[in-house]
Amino acid sequence: MRIQTTARHCTIAEPVRAHAEERVLRLLRFERRLEAAELIFENDSGLCHVEVRLAAARQPLMVAHGTGPDFRTALDRAVARAARQLKRRHDRRHDHQAPKPPEAPAPPGQPRVTT
Repeated sequence: MRIQTTARHCTIAEPVRAHAEERVLRLLRFERRLEAAELIFENDSGLCHVEVRLAAARQPLMVAHGTGPDFRTALDRAVARAARQLKRRHDRRHDHQAPKPPEAPAPPGQPRVTT
């Protein structure tokens, strides 16, 4: 997966950058077709914002935001939100089933067979 990190009006420390890449790579367990991730770090009057943009094959772009007093907290919140979105998308895709037909009553004198 390609990971691009952008810092707006700030600089990102190398340990935070490494932590960000590690957290984003963990998102592959929810969606194996992730192709790229873009992390945008922004400092606005002492409040840190992180935006995570995820691109998967044949899927719409997914965006998650996080805000906190420091970049690590904001990153953790944004990645947690992205993980919830990916998990919800995964569950919708895999849990979608047609309703089961109702069971027919058994003829008199025979036991009911359930599967």
